[in-house]
Amino acid sequence: MQMTEHKIKDLVAKGKYLVGIYIPQNTTKKFTDNFTNELRDSFTGKNNDSSVSDSIFIKVFIDPTVKPSVQATLKSNINEFCMKIQNKYSLAIISRTLEKFSGNRIQKTECIFQVGRTESYL
Repeated sequence: MQMTEHKIKDLVAKGKYLVGIYIPQNTTKKFTDNFTNELRDSFTGKNNDSSVSDSIFIKVFIDPTVKPSVQATLKSNINEFCMKIQNKYSLAIISRTLEKFSGNRIQKTECIFQVGRTESYL
């Protein structure tokens, strides 16, 4: 069963879960496309069109019985994790773009990003 935003919100409201996180489909693709376009525009000297929305929203539903201090900590941790993921993808896109612009003359190095207790390799 695919969890929709409505289903997650409903399950939290009914007390089945204390927290529900909804990440819209194609979030990674949208972020990658937006960042790649901005990076390309920066390298080619184009002005970015500020009217284009580049916001990506991840919705967090929290049962109201959860203490406010726990809610604040949870939101802060989720925000920090999202920033780490965003930085990881941004660095990977920058590396690929620089390789293309240099005609693959830049030597590849292995980058290790540590997120929580897992490691991701580019």
